[in-house]
Amino acid sequence: MKKEFNKDWFSNEIRFKKGKIPLVDCAKLIGISAATLSRVQNGKEPDVMSYHRICVWLKMPMDKFFTTVSEPIEIPNGGFRASKTPSPSDRL
Repeated sequence: MKKEFNKDWFSNEIRFKKGKIPLVDCAKLIGISAATLSRVQNGKEPDVMSYHRICVWLKMPMDKFFTTVSEPIEIPNGGFRASKTPSPSDRL
């Protein structure tokens, strides 16, 4: 299993907390540029430092926006086949 960053959830949390605060003022509060905040708010992945600062501002742990994704199971080319009926000697 692997972890994947959920950009939509992250950007929604930012928009919710930002509310009606002007973008420039909000970016100053967080400690990032207005351009970075705008990009992240619109679904772009932030760099690590910006991500950390935004998480501190949101008062949420950094691992909060990572979800576990199961990797696809590979099926052999022949697919699945029924196994042969075991012989009496196989049953022992």
